[in-house]
Amino acid sequence: MPTAIRLATEFAIQEAGSGNYVQADGSLGGTAVWQTAATWGTKTVTGLSVNTSYSFQVKARNGASVETGFGSSASLYTLANTPGTPTVNNATASTLDVTVAVNSNPSGTQFAIQETGSSNYVQADGTLGGTAGMANSRYLGYHCREWSCFSHFLYFPGESPQRQ
Repeated sequence: MPTAIRLATEFAIQEAGSGNYVQADGSLGGTAVWQTAATWGTKTVTGLSVNTSYSFQVKARNGASVETGFGSSASLYTLANTPGTPTVNNATASTLDVTVAVNSNPSGTQFAIQETGSSNYVQADGTLGGTAGMANSRYLGYHCREWSCFSHFLYFPGESPQRQ
């Protein structure tokens, strides 16, 4: 019976955090899938959680099935879900309570709250960045945006990354 001989180097891609391997269909599974670089091409990995860091590493094997160790890993966060409409209530002459609708984002997700009339953001101490205060007669609208980090860039969905 003939034996198949592999002449090309093959690669297996592992998600380092879970130890699962990228499968031929892009899902993650427990068994290594070996393919040539040309066959792997650019693979979209599916079934990932929102706003979660994933690290991928690759190892190779030669035609005699001798495997290397894993190379260096590369990491990236998936995007956060767009937050829902915030709740604004408990108005006084100079304050409002704004509650973020997290829309199934994990607990570590950070949100920015922007006052839509001035485009200023609510600061950690509750003040609006760079403004003198809120006028009693002015309607203040708010919307929230999620933050997603990509390496040393900070960006909001639908916008170009901005260097931080």
